Amino acid sequence: SIYGSGCAAGIVAIMNPYELATSSIDNVTVTGSTIVGKSSHAAGIVCVDFAANITTAKVKDSTITANASTASGIAGIIFATMNDVEVDNTTITSGTDMAGGISANPKSTITNVKVKDTNVSGQRCTGGVAGISSGIIDQVEVDNVEVTTESQSGANCLAGGVAGCALNTVSNAEVKDSTITGKDLAGGATGFASTLNGITIDNVNVNAENCAGGVVGCTPSPITNVNVKDST
Repeated sequence: SIYGSGCAAGIVAIMNPYELATSSIDNVTVTGSTIVGKSSHAAGIVCVDFAANITTAKVKDSTITANASTASGIAGIIFATMNDVEVDNTTITSGTDMAGGISANPKSTITNVKVKDTNVSGQRCTGGVAGISSGIIDQVEVDNVEVTTESQSGANCLAGGVAGCALNTVSNAEVKDSTITGKDLAGGATGFASTLNGITIDNVNVNAENCAGGVVGCTPSPITNVNVKDST
């Protein structure tokens, strides 16, 4: 097991912000690990990543728990891009904050993503891929994933099959055979969304105490090329 009194991660806790010119994370796998961050972030690969792009990374058969901050399958707070990343058969839990199957708080683009047979639970924005995302999320497969926000306050308790709250575009995403439960807003793809394009929702149960949508709980923006089937 990997235990940090602060943050904890399967590969590196924090990518050094002073060594950014040559840093990257490529072709890494974490399997069968228990990762616990007692008072800060917990993540399968890296907790905080300032500029190291992540390519071809997988976390499987693992348990990731953050007692007092964000929990993420691959990267916690990340300002770099991620491509070809996968989380399989993993339990991701934040006791106080956001959680994401790939990242709790991605600031840049995520492409070519797979999350399957995984449980993601948080107290705030929680998603099968991202908790709250500022970057584009494209080419996504979410299969047999349970996403839950559990805070009793209701505020910022957004849940989505892809993202709890997506502040940028989500495109070419499929969510199937999954359950999404949010206190405030919940959607098959996102609790709250900016722009959604090319979304498929197949056999997904969506539940919320406030507003629930087959695709999105609330959005002020365009939704195009959407297919919802066999969902409740």
